[in-house]
Amino acid sequence: MALPNAGILTPVTFDATSFVLVVTSGAATDALTFGGSLSGDYFLAADGQADDAVALFESMLNTNTGAVAYTVAVDGDGFLSISADGPFALLWTHGSTTLDPALFGFTAADVSSSGNELAAPNQCSGWWAPGKPVGPDSREQQPIVGSVRATTTGKVKVTQIVVPKKTRTIGWQFLDKSHVLEEDEPATRPTGSFEYHWINSISAGDRVRYYVDTTARTASSYSLYRTESLERPYVRSERYRVLYDVTLKLREAS
Repeated sequence: MALPNAGILTPVTFDATSFVLVVTSGAATDALTFGGSLSGDYFLAADGQADDAVALFESMLNTNTGAVAYTVAVDGDGFLSISADGPFALLWTHGSTTLDPALFGFTAADVSSSGNELAAPNQCSGWWAPGKPVGPDSREQQPIVGSVRATTTGKVKVTQIVVPKKTRTIGWQFLDKSHVLEEDEPATRPTGSFEYHWINSISAGDRVRYYVDTTARTASSYSLYRTESLERPYVRSERYRVLYDVTLKLREAS
């Protein structure tokens, strides 16, 4: 049985509490509101949680006045698709549109559905999906902070000071450079390299989600971590010098 492909989702943040996207749904054209009280971190996970930007996008589309019902999904590689029970168009170039299309994998161009469906050409923001199972995995380890000392009578005195959050080391081996280096990102994954996420999110102390299987994203299918090391975690493979290894040292986050 093949092992599932593992990956990481990093958060996106918004610089306003709401945004507008002009959408044509059937015969109606509406200026729809995304958000309304946006605050904090969001993930493009399509898992229906309160911090799910994909769920917010779907909810926005379903406020249209054309009575068109929308469903929005994201596959295991981070590409978004929209299906509806009627024709529609996303007017990203409209003067009233303020929502960033790149977050959802679109470019700054108006797009129309074909057969009542539409697929974004690019990967969503916040996704690192190298298309491989995780390699080394220490599983979560429980560190103990304290001391052990011997007394003059030969006895041992143990003092447990605190039980900190658990740690975990995970890694991927033999990755193509397009999944690791910013300069080698393909056009369809404009922010999809590990280097991009390391520089802009992970090393900044953001909470990140680790999925053992990127196709199975629910409220309980991921672990939440922060990095516990700023040492560069990606290097050339010792075995295959044209490939790269990634090793992350993480600490449990809440």
